[in-house]
Amino acid sequence: MKLLIVIIIVFLAIIYIYTYLKFRKRRKTQIDAVGNFRKNYLKDSPSRNTPNQDGYTSYVTKYNSSLDYIEKDAFLKEAVEAEEKSNRSKKPEPKKLQF
Repeated sequence: MKLLIVIIIVFLAIIYIYTYLKFRKRRKTQIDAVGNFRKNYLKDSPSRNTPNQDGYTSYVTKYNSSLDYIEKDAFLKEAVEAEEKSNRSKKPEPKKLQF
C-alpha cells in the first residue's frame, strides 16, 4: 500500500514538472511585438526619455516647440492677429455678372 502511494506521488510530481517546463517554454516563445519592434528598428537611436543636465526629461512631441508657457493675453492677441490676417487674404473677389 505504501509503495502504491509513493508511486502515485512520484507520478504526479513528474506530471507537474513536465507541465511546468512546457508552460515556461511556451511563455518564452510568445510574440513580444513591442520588444521585437524596438530590437529591429530602434537599434541606434538614443533612449527617448534621457534626462537633461537640469534634471528635466525631454520628450519628443508632435510639434517639438520650444514654447512651454504663454500668457493668456499674449496668446489671445496672437490668435486675433492670425485670424485677421487669414480673413484679409481669404476675401472673395466680387464676380462679374454675365448675361
